[in-house]
Amino acid sequence: MPRRPTGWTLALGIALPVEAATTLALPAALAAAVDATLGHRPGPGAFVRLALVLGVAAAANATAAAAGPACSAEATAALRGRLVRHLLALGPGGRLRHGPPPGDLAARLLGSAGDAGGRLPAVLGAATALLTSAGAIVGLGLLSPWLALAFLAGVVPGVVLIRLFLREAGPVFARYQEVQADLAARLSGALTGLRSIHAAGAEQREAARVLAPLPGLSAAGHALWAAQRRTAWQATLLIAVVEVAVLATAGTLLADGALAPGALAAAAGWAALGAGLFEQVEALVAVAQARAGQARAGQARADELLAVGAGPPPPGRPPPRAPRGGWG
Repeated sequence: MPRRPTGWTLALGIALPVEAATTLALPAALAAAVDATLGHRPGPGAFVRLALVLGVAAAANATAAAAGPACSAEATAALRGRLVRHLLALGPGGRLRHGPPPGDLAARLLGSAGDAGGRLPAVLGAATALLTSAGAIVGLGLLSPWLALAFLAGVVPGVVLIRLFLREAGPVFARYQEVQADLAARLSGALTGLRSIHAAGAEQREAARVLAPLPGLSAAGHALWAAQRRTAWQATLLIAVVEVAVLATAGTLLADGALAPGALAAAAGWAALGAGLFEQVEALVAVAQARAGQARAGQARADELLAVGAGPPPPGRPPPRAPRGGWG
């Protein structure tokens, strides 16, 4: 049964579109203020509109900044509650059929559930950023079709860049979580049999066994950061090239008298907003901050745990009996 939206979720769902709308309106309001200052369109109305847009944008930004973490925390708490109730319903550990070991259970409850909890804010934020970028491209086209064409020349390589990163980083991060869970399971098993390990004098051998997955964890982490580093500098270079192309085109149109001075400021603002399309790469590569790719992997691991069914009780142990009057 889907969870009913909370106040924080509704606040985030309202604040993000308002923030996007005011952000898109800001370059146009700034252009009007510039033209009014230069005497092209005299009147105080342009400055009032600019102040209003700035105020609403600041309020929406503050609301989104507060609602995003709160929404993630609520979703994480709800998912962990579902996982714990599911495990309790399965009964003692021996009743788990083909279930993950205790260490992996802890990793899924603590790590994967937290990653999955950030999925909704990540998806809403990415969707809003994409809509903002699309609106900025439309704004450039309204100023001049040449400005939109100058910007769109960089869209194809930007989309290819994002797809290449997602294809490379998704499996790597899934592997990172798998090795991390294996390490947690080994450590949990060692802690359970700690007395036997000490009695046998096998501390060094057991430590080597527990730490055996570390090279794989390091390799996955290095591969992930290498993909991030490579994609980040490529995206930064592409953004700079696109913005320079738009500004050069706007400057040429201004010199020819096809654009007003304020339109140059609007073109610069919308070019920067449109570049958010490429800057989504930065959000995707920030896996350490529980963004969308991490959230998807965490949700998948939590779903695997929820799919575990109860098996027969362990040999030699009778099934638990319900107290008189039922479970209540």
